Amino acid sequence: MKKIKLFFAFMGVFALLFYACSKDENNVNPDEKATLSFGAIVQDLANKSANKQEIGDIPACSDDDAAYVEIILMQGDQAVVGAEGAPFRVDLVSGQVFTEEVPELELDPGTYSLEHFAVYNEGGELIWLAPKGGVLADFVDNALPLSINLGAGVKKYVDVSVLCYDDRDVNQYGYLFFELDATEAVEFCFFANYCPPGEDGKHYTANYSVNIWWGTDATGTPLYTGVTPVTGVNEDGDYFAEPACFVLPDNDDLNTPYLYYEVTLLDWPDNYGTVAPGTVISGTLTAQDIMDNFDGENNVNYEHLRFNCDGETPPPGDDDDDGVPNDDDNCPLIPNPDQANSDDDSHGDACDNCPLDTNEDQADTDEDGVGDECDICPGYDDAADMDEDGIPDDCDNCPNVWNPTQLDTDGDGEGNACDQTPGGDNGGDTGDVVENCETAIMYGDTTFWDLGLANNRWGWAEHVGVGEDGTNGPGVYQIWAAAGQNDLEKGYWVGNVTVTAEGDEYTIELEAFEGNEFSDIHVYIGEAEPTTSAPGQFDNTDEDGMSYSFTDEDGGGFWLIVHVQACPAD
Repeated sequence: MKKIKLFFAFMGVFALLFYACSKDENNVNPDEKATLSFGAIVQDLANKSANKQEIGDIPACSDDDAAYVEIILMQGDQAVVGAEGAPFRVDLVSGQVFTEEVPELELDPGTYSLEHFAVYNEGGELIWLAPKGGVLADFVDNALPLSINLGAGVKKYVDVSVLCYDDRDVNQYGYLFFELDATEAVEFCFFANYCPPGEDGKHYTANYSVNIWWGTDATGTPLYTGVTPVTGVNEDGDYFAEPACFVLPDNDDLNTPYLYYEVTLLDWPDNYGTVAPGTVISGTLTAQDIMDNFDGENNVNYEHLRFNCDGETPPPGDDDDDGVPNDDDNCPLIPNPDQANSDDDSHGDACDNCPLDTNEDQADTDEDGVGDECDICPGYDDAADMDEDGIPDDCDNCPNVWNPTQLDTDGDGEGNACDQTPGGDNGGDTGDVVENCETAIMYGDTTFWDLGLANNRWGWAEHVGVGEDGTNGPGVYQIWAAAGQNDLEKGYWVGNVTVTAEGDEYTIELEAFEGNEFSDIHVYIGEAEPTTSAPGQFDNTDEDGMSYSFTDEDGGGFWLIVHVQACPAD
């Protein structure tokens, strides 16, 4: 397999290049110090742009004045001035582009290596940079590191060739460190073949276009757009394409996808002709995918893609690293190792926007992440749910009161949980006042009849903590008086029961509306389903008690019945 030389770089980092001239003083003491200064020479990249196609747009230049430089000077493997991650700042002489004399650059005679040279404006913004390897190193006369020989008593001036700094081409400067936020980058290359239909699998060298994003899909941050390989015909008359290589940021998490690519097959009229539009191989990359192509310390193998070549496996084989090959994975970009697919469509539960409803097209008209097939509020954002009952506010018939069942007995569009008269016409703001003392019971989700407690006794119980969605209550429940035969239209809404929870601790508080008062209060609270509707047999009986508590130790919820005598207030 063809090998490409591997190099490392750092995103947002700097390299340098310079040449030296000096004025030596004769007959000096060999123990005397040498003084070192630097000047910056901006290279004319535009006139050296033979490789412009290789680097994309030429880096843009700033009109700002240079104020200071940051350097790293080494002697052997020892940092002498500045250090990796902490370069040394030297101010420029006012109105000039050479450095001031500073004590740190009075050095012992010897050979030194300049490893870093970056020029900043007064505001601390990088404006010029000396490249060190990478594509842009070809645009200067000498690339860093630069060897500097210092003799005793010498005042040496070193001119450093710099390029205008543009963060769009940050990977091309070839630096080995980044002083603020180091991100090592590695080389990754694509090569592709194409097998035209009807030619029995004959492989042609392919032309293609590559887009790469930092992210797991095309909504991420674009890193490369529309990059194509160098193609041509060699001296033997054979068509060739060089691998398309990219400098990519590394990732400490080896197995988590963090890069997404799309490789689009392009026409090559003289080679294999035209191709069907939209022929794309896409996928994600992990750091391990990239490292798997390393071959020894200094080489990297290219990733070989094959368009329309039967029997060939397009890479990578398992983008989400869940142990299921892409071709067999019902969620190739999201880990779904058990391949759970509740609705038996082609989309696994992990990536299905309607996991319980078959919807092959995954249509989501309002783009709220919930498919049209199962969207409770089509056309609206399902995220807003003020009362946290699982029903989006835009479709909740009681948006401020927890009511997951959306029960609306009278069909007036206002749920029973917040309807002042859930059995009939809405009227009044705080419920009604009874004319005479009446039996009143909290309205719940289960009638006494449903529980088999009585055929001729009206009333309800509420199973708090366990509902159809598994999260019934806490909430506000209404107390109705004189609602014989469970007919709310016959009765009066005379107060509320408010259930609140903090962890497994529940508080139940009763409230009588103005004009009413409660007496003969009987409350059933228990994990077991009630076996009687006789108030006198309830565990909690208190003439004046309006507040109760319960601890749900096993998390299974509890049953609640509230029975009171509602009378007109004094």
